[in-house]
Amino acid sequence: MARRPDSGGCISLLELTDAGAARPRISGCAGTDWERRIFKLRSAPGISIVITNYNYGRFLEQAIRSALDQSLPAGLTELIIVDDGSTDRSRGIIKKYEWAAKCVYKENGGQASAMNAGFRQASGELVWFLDSDDYLHPVACEKVLKAYKALSHAERQRVSRIEGRLHVRFDDEQAIKKGRVLPRRFPQDPRAEFLGYGRCPGPTTSGNVWPSPFLRKIFPIPEGDFKWGADSYLYVNAAFLGKPLRILDAVGVYRKHNMAKTYFSVPFIKNQLQTDRTKEACITELARSTGFPDRFGPSRWARNGPHMRLELFARKLGLSDGFFQETGFLRLLLTAVKAVALYRPYPLAARLFYMLEAACLAAVPKGAIGGFVSLSAQMGPVGNFRRMARDLFFSSGAGTAPGKGQE
Repeated sequence: MARRPDSGGCISLLELTDAGAARPRISGCAGTDWERRIFKLRSAPGISIVITNYNYGRFLEQAIRSALDQSLPAGLTELIIVDDGSTDRSRGIIKKYEWAAKCVYKENGGQASAMNAGFRQASGELVWFLDSDDYLHPVACEKVLKAYKALSHAERQRVSRIEGRLHVRFDDEQAIKKGRVLPRRFPQDPRAEFLGYGRCPGPTTSGNVWPSPFLRKIFPIPEGDFKWGADSYLYVNAAFLGKPLRILDAVGVYRKHNMAKTYFSVPFIKNQLQTDRTKEACITELARSTGFPDRFGPSRWARNGPHMRLELFARKLGLSDGFFQETGFLRLLLTAVKAVALYRPYPLAARLFYMLEAACLAAVPKGAIGGFVSLSAQMGPVGNFRRMARDLFFSSGAGTAPGKGQE
């Protein structure tokens, strides 16, 4: 297996070509031919697909069917469906598939609670948490197993996360667009990204597969701290405690839909800031326990475009959940604009939109902030700026609870 030069001796990252053959992404010193270590699929470890759902009956069945329609032979995957207290038609849909899945019905407890419940039922060597409004491509599990089995046993023990890209599909589209994928790039060093910015570009929940030995080290996810954004707990731990294995083609579809337009909302801002504070504690502790220098500390968040956007909204809303409560508004505004402008994961259109959003936000009176939040959520980076100015003072109320999978 080719090795990437690294002081930690990390394993080489892998690509998976469209034809499905794994190959070393970075060449290095000669060694045992990696192809000789690809086992037959019948000897591959199983994958447990865990679908967590809260009130997404509209999309749930497609997620379930995508998990059941995988190209692998029967017995190499198992399906676990966790319903986190849905009040829509979700449970009726799940009952139709009790013959094919382990089904868990529980009271609403948030994302961490649902993921913990699903992991307790999982028996596969790999665990795939799938949001109930996303779905997998038919060969997704086969691609993951081929890439994973291309590693030696020792190398598999060092993998903490298997990442694949996701196609992005808007709800009004009849088909996915092949060129629209998330993430656009994978970072070379996830640990450095967390230490420098507090977050790391990568696929959303449905684009990640987790080795069970790694999950057993860090589960259960703290439910009180991660009712919201529980996947971030996995991402931070994976960056410090192991190495990523990457599949460069898309393994599934990340859906953007009308129900998620209110994702950016007052409850979201408050909960995300609280999650970021919890992440900061995790980053600090993991850096200390693993011996990596942490030269930024909490100031890392001043370089984080998405976080500084939230800080600015929180200040106008009178919330006290951010890191920069003692910073004056003008300085906070300039810091946020700079962070957004320099935040590399954002495409240029998004940077320009969020910079203009910050300038508009500075002029919005307190009584109109709730309407501005709702308007910003509906428009996004490709919105019409004149419409924002026209509708600003005619909008009222804040957005509702988040629409992406869990409360």
